[in-house]
Amino acid sequence: MRKVYFDDVYQIHILLYIVISLTSLFLVLKLCERLGVGERKTGYLIASFFCIYSLVPFFDLLFDFFPVLPDSGTYSAIIRGEEFEWLPRGYAGFSRIVTFTGTAIIAARSPFVFISLQIFLYFVSVIQIWKSWLYASDDTKVSGSIARIYFTLAFMYPASLLYTTVPLRESFFLFLFSLFLLGYFKISHNRGGLWLLLTGLSGLIILRPSFGAIVIALMGLKYVKADLESILKLSVLGTLALIASLHFFEQINYSISVAWIDYVRNMRFEEYTSGLTYGGVAWGGVTDVISDIPVLTAQFLFSPLPIVSEADPFSMKTALIDCVFIIAVLLIFLVFGLKQFRGLLLWFGFMTILLIASAVWEFYLTGAVRHRMPVVMMLLPPASKAVCSFLLFFRVAKRGCSV
Repeated sequence: MRKVYFDDVYQIHILLYIVISLTSLFLVLKLCERLGVGERKTGYLIASFFCIYSLVPFFDLLFDFFPVLPDSGTYSAIIRGEEFEWLPRGYAGFSRIVTFTGTAIIAARSPFVFISLQIFLYFVSVIQIWKSWLYASDDTKVSGSIARIYFTLAFMYPASLLYTTVPLRESFFLFLFSLFLLGYFKISHNRGGLWLLLTGLSGLIILRPSFGAIVIALMGLKYVKADLESILKLSVLGTLALIASLHFFEQINYSISVAWIDYVRNMRFEEYTSGLTYGGVAWGGVTDVISDIPVLTAQFLFSPLPIVSEADPFSMKTALIDCVFIIAVLLIFLVFGLKQFRGLLLWFGFMTILLIASAVWEFYLTGAVRHRMPVVMMLLPPASKAVCSFLLFFRVAKRGCSV
C-alpha cells in the first residue's frame, strides 16, 4: 500500500511547507512566552523538537520508513477536497472542521503541506496541557527542570511522532482536547476560560461524538472538593450531566447504551478481517460492563500486548514501542509520583474516568494506541515530576529539581 499523501508533491508545496513551519515555530514560542510555561532553555528545547518533527515528513518522503496507515488515504482525500457519497461520522466531522477552519485551503489542498499544520497543533496542545496542569496543581512556578522533562517526554512519545506526521485527525483532536482541558481547569480556579471549554467541547463532539458524551459527564467533577467530601454531589451532577448528554446524542441519532456498544464491538469482529479486533462481549447490563472493565482497561492502555487479544504484538512494532514507553513512564510514576495524588484528585479523577470510558468503547489494537493519547498526555505532567525524583534518587541529575 502506497502513501497517497506524498502524491503530487511539487517544489511549491515544499516551499509552502517551510513557510508554514517557520511561522508556526514563531507562534509556538510566542505562546510559550504568553502563557509563561517555561524559561529560555525550555524554549530552545521546544524549538529543537519542532525542527525534528518538521523534518520527519521529508525523511519519510525520501526513505519511506514509516508504516502506511490505512486511514491516512481517506483523510488525504478529504484534505484534497474530493467528493464522497457518504462518510462515517469521524471522517465527516474531520471534513467539517477542516472546511470551517479553512486549514485545507491554507495547506493548498496538499496533504503533505497539511502535515505542517498538524505539527503546529500538536505543539500547541502540549503547551496547553502543561498549562492546564499548572492550574490543576495550583503551581504557577514549576522548576524549569520538570518543565523540560515534561516537554521531552511529550515530544518523544512515539504515538505523537507517528500520528502527527501523517494526515490524520489526532492532532486536531488533541488540540480541541487541550482547549477543553485548559478551559475546564481555568474555570475550576475562577480564571475564566468558558470560551476555551465550549470551543474544545464542540469540536470534540463533531470529531468523535462518543468522546463528547464522556467529557460532558466529567464536567460534574469540577464541583467535587479535593478531599472528596462531596461524593454525593459528584454522583448527582455526574448523573444529570450524563443523562443530558445521552439525550443530546439521541436527538442526533447517535445511540450510546450498553446494548449498542455491545452490538458495535461484536459487529467489528465480522467487519474487520485484520485480526486486530479484541474484546468480544456479551453485555446484558451495567454489571457485565463493570466486570469487564479491568481487562479492557489493561488491553487499552497496554495495547498491542496480548491481554485479551491473540494478535502477535511483534507484528506491530511501532505500537509495541509506544507500549514500552507508556510502561516505563507509568512505572516511574507509580514508584516516585503517587504522593502527588493528594490535592490533585480532580486531575487524576478526570484522567482515570477518561481512561475507563475510552477502554470500554475501544475494540481495535492499533486504534487503542491512537485513542489513548489524551489519557497518556494527562499522565505526562505528573510523571515528569516523578521522573525528576527518579533522577535525583540515582544522583543522575547534576542540578537539583524542586519537587
